[in-house]
Amino acid sequence: CRLTAASLPPHCRLTAASLPPHHPTARPRPFPPLQVLFKAFEVPDDDLKVVVMECLLEVPVSNLQAEEVQNIVQIIANCDNLTVGSTEVIIGNAFQILRKMVLDDGDEGVHFRRFHAATIHMALDIIVRNSGRDTRENRVESEEKTVLSTACVDFLRAASFDWPEAIELMQTRNAVEAM
Repeated sequence: CRLTAASLPPHCRLTAASLPPHHPTARPRPFPPLQVLFKAFEVPDDDLKVVVMECLLEVPVSNLQAEEVQNIVQIIANCDNLTVGSTEVIIGNAFQILRKMVLDDGDEGVHFRRFHAATIHMALDIIVRNSGRDTRENRVESEEKTVLSTACVDFLRAASFDWPEAIELMQTRNAVEAM
């Protein structure tokens, strides 16, 4: 199944026709120019970042290139503060995408499992940091906290089945002590 612009939700449609003819990504592609979506992360607008992550969630794993997967991993790795804006939703969506990568039986999933074992420790670290936050007085923050924790746990559950390196990483002393 190849993604086409027509199969995307309306807010995710970015086609070559909408770009100036001289734009470097203005050539026909079977899916939106994903690197343009990643460029949106340079804009300090959480609403835009959430929409970008929602769009990326719709992209089949087979359409994600190694560089794009690395961009998603970097979004998580660069997260210093979980409480700023919609960070929990953005990181939660990133882990949902990575969950799809873990479960993929194709070349993309194999590549992810081979080169991104560090995402296991990232997920564990975020669970520890997130669970230490007291959000009882703020319903919205509590909901965002739940979204992030659920995404991390879903990712780790997926990783705990057919990914031997991930299972080993989850059993290390540092991982166990962190939890």
